[in-house]
Parts: sequence; structure tokens; C-alpha cells
Amino acid sequence: MAAVLDWELSTLGHPLADPAYFAMPYRLGSEWDGFRGKDLEALGIPSEQDFVAAYCRRVGRRDIPDWDWYLIFAMFRLAAIAQGIMGRVIAGTANDPHASQPRRTRPAPRRRRLDHRPNPEVAPGASEESSRAPPTRAEG
Repeated sequence: MAAVLDWELSTLGHPLADPAYFAMPYRLGSEWDGFRGKDLEALGIPSEQDFVAAYCRRVGRRDIPDWDWYLIFAMFRLAAIAQGIMGRVIAGTANDPHASQPRRTRPAPRRRRLDHRPNPEVAPGASEESSRAPPTRAEG
């Protein structure tokens, strides 16, 4: 997979709006599932500075002047999204049946494995084809 897309939040605009939105967790605390106060190295997450440097390398930039401005814009965008969600909660049209509950009391979302590691049920050195049960007559 080359990218993760969220069409609901896609917009036309400044190209630095997206990396700033992606980097917001560096500036947010646990109330927004942010990284502030967490041991990023232990979690395998690069620092904000390393993230920005890697982005700049990949797109051929030396740096991003006024980086904080883009982060503030991203936070304003998040505030607008949160306001829209609350409006839908009040109107009774929210997609999430738990949207009106504080984050700490909501049921935990189910997480799906998104990596590309081989199927753990397949024995090392065997292919998925060879690990399947033989077809029955009806499947055959």
C-alpha cells in the first residue's frame, strides 16, 4: 500500500496541510490520543523533528519555514471537525452510536492488522497453498 486515504477529510489546499495534520499527535496529549509525554523511541515512533526532516528529504525540501503555523492550521481544522461531530451528536445523526460518550467510556475500537507479514498460521518455509486443507469433493 502506498498511501492511506480518507476521502471524507480530503481537501484541496496547501500541500503542507496534510503533513501538518499527520504530525498533530506530536503536540497533543492523551485526551486526543497524542504523543505528548510518551516515550516515542520505545514506541518506535520518530521524533517530530525526525518526521519533518524525513518528509523534507522525500519531497526535496531543505526545511519547512513556519512549521508551527501549519500545525496551528491543522489544529483549527481538527476543531472544526470536532464541532461538526458534536453538531451531529446533538442532531441525533452521528454515525458512531457512542459519539456522545466521553472517549474514556467508549468501547475500544477493534484494531485490524495492517502489516504485510506472512500469515502466522502458515508454517515457516511453507506456502499458504501447501498449508491449506485438501479440497473436499464438493470443492474439488
